[in-house]
Amino acid sequence: MRGWLILVLGLFAMNAAAEDFTPRTLEHTGFANVLAESGKILIAGQPGENGLARAKAEGVTRIVNLRTPAEMSARDAPDEAAASKALGLDYVQIPLGGEDAPFTPAAVEQFAEAVESADGKVLLHCRSGRRASYLWAAWLVKYKGVPVHEAVDLARQVNFGTLPLEELLGKKLTITTE
Repeated sequence: MRGWLILVLGLFAMNAAAEDFTPRTLEHTGFANVLAESGKILIAGQPGENGLARAKAEGVTRIVNLRTPAEMSARDAPDEAAASKALGLDYVQIPLGGEDAPFTPAAVEQFAEAVESADGKVLLHCRSGRRASYLWAAWLVKYKGVPVHEAVDLARQVNFGTLPLEELLGKKLTITTE
């Protein structure tokens, strides 16, 4: 009987400790396309004029920008590093996307370090929120033990979009293995 009690209590403790990563959609005023929150991470499209100040008001202490140097050198791109510094926010750039900044495990590791070492919430963003959703899903799988299919489903709630194969086939695919 005592063994069963220990087993039941152990299972209860494991369930109580399980994190819920379900993103909460926020009004995205000040951000392009999307703003969602999951724990200490906000996932978004490009912050607009008031986006960084809004992020700070939401408790963000670190900005993680996935836009590439080419994107950031565009004529209309804000000087986000300077704007972040002016607001007292840490700024990290992890270029992601395209030939010069391919999707790699190193990007996931850099993001994990940025999240782990942050003193508050982290704003993860790219131009539209799509690459941010991809990186967040990969982080969930690699660092939080979320099964791939669940991480993809969670990221779809933000701005993961559809896989090109889904578009070609005209239907949503269910991902069940890693």
